[in-house]
Amino acid sequence: MTTRKTLLAAGAALLIAGPVLAQVPIGSLDSRGVTIQGTVTDVFGNRVILQDQSGRTLVDLGPPHAQAIRVTPGERLTVVGEPRENGFHARAVTREDGTTTTIERGPPPKGDRARPRPERRAEERGPGPRMEAARVSERELRQRLASLGYTDIREIERKPRHYEVTARNPRGERVELHVDLDGAIYKERWLEARRGDRR
Repeated sequence: MTTRKTLLAAGAALLIAGPVLAQVPIGSLDSRGVTIQGTVTDVFGNRVILQDQSGRTLVDLGPPHAQAIRVTPGERLTVVGEPRENGFHARAVTREDGTTTTIERGPPPKGDRARPRPERRAEERGPGPRMEAARVSERELRQRLASLGYTDIREIERKPRHYEVTARNPRGERVELHVDLDGAIYKERWLEARRGDRR
C-alpha cells in the first residue's frame, strides 16, 4: 500500500512539473528538434561554432536580414533548433544572463529586398583580394590542359588566386575548371555532357 501511494505521489509530481526540455549532447544530434548547450569557439558572421564535451557543430543564428545576435568566443549559449545537413539551425538562443532571442526565418520583407545597400558598406569591405603572381602563364596553362586531354579551351579568366577555364574534358563534357596558379586543377564543374552540342 505504501509503495502504491509513493508511486502515485511521484506521478502527480511529474504532472505538476510539466514538460522538461532534454539536454542533447552535440555529438548525438538527430532529426528531431532539440536543445543544445555549449561554448562558442569561433564566429563567422551569423554562424558560430558551438562545442560541448561530446563534439562541435556549426550553428546558424538566422538569415542576414533577421535580428543580429552578437556573440563572442567563450560565451556559453543554450540553443533550441533543429539539426540540418549543413549544421544546426537555431530557433531561439538563450545567453548566460537568461536573455532569450527568438530567430525569425524566411525571406526578407519585400521592401528590404529593393532597398539599396548603404555606401558605407563598400568602405567597410575594404580593398579586394590581392592579385597573386601566377606561376604559369595562360599559354603554359593551355599546353598543360591539352596534355591532360582537355580540348576546345575557349576562355581563360584570371582571378586573384586562380584561373577559371571553360573546356571539354577527356569524356567530351563541357566543364568549367578552377586551376590554381601553379597549373593544378582543383575543381571541375559540369556544364553540359553531349559532345555534339557545341555552343
